[in-house]
Amino acid sequence: MKVLLHILSTQNSLVIHFTLFFFTLLFSCSADEGIAPDQQESDLELMATYNLIVPEPSGLSLNYNASHLWVVSDQTGKVYKVSLDGRALETLAYTGEDLEAVTQNPVDKTLWAAEERSREIVQLDTLGNELARFNILVEQTDSNNGLEGIAFNTSNGHLYVLNEKAPHLLVELNPNQAILNQYELTFADDCSGLVYDSTENVFWIVSDESQTITKCDITGNPLESFNLTIPKLEGIALDLTRKIVYLVSDSKEELYLFSLK
Repeated sequence: MKVLLHILSTQNSLVIHFTLFFFTLLFSCSADEGIAPDQQESDLELMATYNLIVPEPSGLSLNYNASHLWVVSDQTGKVYKVSLDGRALETLAYTGEDLEAVTQNPVDKTLWAAEERSREIVQLDTLGNELARFNILVEQTDSNNGLEGIAFNTSNGHLYVLNEKAPHLLVELNPNQAILNQYELTFADDCSGLVYDSTENVFWIVSDESQTITKCDITGNPLESFNLTIPKLEGIALDLTRKIVYLVSDSKEELYLFSLK
């Protein structure tokens, strides 16, 4: 009798353990199915928010040695040198008509700015003197949905520009600033800011309307997305050494610093 009870007890224990394992496995699978692996919310942590004395800031770039930022205003058409905590340091000589983006070439230190409506990119020195100007003949259905981002890819020496929407495009330019490739973007309602990440050879693209930042390969294929609730994000910059993401809001006229975990 004792032997029989021992066998029954052992069998019951095995059934219980198997049942617990089965339900644990089932619950884990169900939970994983509800999480999109490319959607992240916790990897960006807000560090600081600063007011910007720049009306309608619509483009952002980190200086080549990460000592300050460049910001453009689509209201004034000016390029501003700004401290890392948002203080205006200098206003450059150039005045554009509809500036939406800026980047700095870390090799020759010149700035490149994008004029949305005229579909032009303009090369400037760091005083704001115009050095060159090129038309970027992207087919558009609305001139107000034109060039919104610009970035310098240090891995191949090419400039890339971002067309906001209708169509959503990442446009690669050759060394003569003529269109080399156009990549259609399908992951957001619009595209409002662009920066190149040399550590991973990817781009980070901001969407004002979708309130997201999406990491893409250099042909525009999405790899990872971050959800944010800040309105009218129109500029992004990266400090890869300190792992800081800088963002500007056009409507709130604020600079945001996020740490990248």
